[in-house]
Amino acid sequence: MNSNYKIDLDSLRVIEAIVDQGSFSGAAAVLHRVPSTISYTVSKLESLFNVNFFEREKQGVRLTEAGQELVRHSRHLLQVADDAQRSIERIASGWESELRITLGDLVNPNALLPLFNHLLEQSPKMHIRTNIEVLNGVWDSLATNRADIVIGADIFIPEVIGAVSTSDLGNFDFVFAVAADHPLASVEEPLSHDDIKPYHVVAVADTSRNIPHRSIGLLDGQAVLTVPDHKVKLEAQRLGLGVGTVARQLAQPYIDDGSMVIKATEMGSDRPFPMICAWKKHHKGLGLKWLVEQLQKDEIKLQLLDVH
Repeated sequence: MNSNYKIDLDSLRVIEAIVDQGSFSGAAAVLHRVPSTISYTVSKLESLFNVNFFEREKQGVRLTEAGQELVRHSRHLLQVADDAQRSIERIASGWESELRITLGDLVNPNALLPLFNHLLEQSPKMHIRTNIEVLNGVWDSLATNRADIVIGADIFIPEVIGAVSTSDLGNFDFVFAVAADHPLASVEEPLSHDDIKPYHVVAVADTSRNIPHRSIGLLDGQAVLTVPDHKVKLEAQRLGLGVGTVARQLAQPYIDDGSMVIKATEMGSDRPFPMICAWKKHHKGLGLKWLVEQLQKDEIKLQLLDVH
């Protein structure tokens, strides 16, 4: 290796993009570069270290042992660099250069669009980045500094999160519901474990990368159909593919038209599911401060929980 060479942050961002996208072409697309530039950057790194970081395969690329070691360090270095940049820019102007927002998959993302408009009027150069996560994936984004604020998280805050401030949003009301033509629809209530266990339970996939995954309403030994989010879960249950608890706010149109029915269970499945917002206490940006103030208004809360 050339001892005078220093790994630059841009090269590390290229490596990260390849890992995230699974291919050189995918990395080129998200970085808005031509594929040859991505290949050149990787080849330069590999030649300087005299080691391969990727194994080229038909379906994309796979990290070698050396590549895994590089990524292990690069993620930390890139996070430190990004945090430093945001902190300096925030000190200079009071406004964040970037505000990263993670939404739980149950809340209505369209409710935030008018707020984004006001934010950009106050800080035209701000980059607002949003993404959607499920279950502990919401908390994971805050724990790993991929989000400055999470909206629509549950109240079970993992210990690894650290010091956070929170604000209540309201409740989703979960009920046990099945398709009107499902065998359980005609079974006498309350349904027992033995009644429910023979049928697939529809579960949402937790998107957490680091915090242990959570599951809700699963019985030991019960077959599972796993889907990406609560809206797909509802549709699967409406079609009779499985059973489980769903947010009444989502299911209400199907309950009203008779295509789904609510069933009482011995487990008492009817329960409120509180939603909150949370943000790191050390974050001092004006953008986050303004957004938090808006999220405490009743009309905004109602819009966020209005899933239709």
